[in-house]
Amino acid sequence: MFRSFGATGQQQTQDCTFSGGKISGTPIRISYWLLLMFFMQAYQAWRQRIPNLPWYFPILYALLTQLIIVCTVLVHELGHGTMARRLGG
Repeated sequence: MFRSFGATGQQQTQDCTFSGGKISGTPIRISYWLLLMFFMQAYQAWRQRIPNLPWYFPILYALLTQLIIVCTVLVHELGHGTMARRLGG
């Protein structure tokens, strides 16, 4: 699993997350809070929807917003991993 983590670190990586796969051998964990944020954003967009737009626009908006957030955080965190490998961490 996570060989460099102690027991506490291993447990913390499992809390409120599910597996998102691996990138270059690095396990990706996704928080359940991200799903909650998606539903909250979809609900807020639904409440403030513009009458002339299709019914699915709020869901599409929330989905694209979350996708941008996930990609941004993923690239940021992979940058940390890359630098740790290059510096011997």
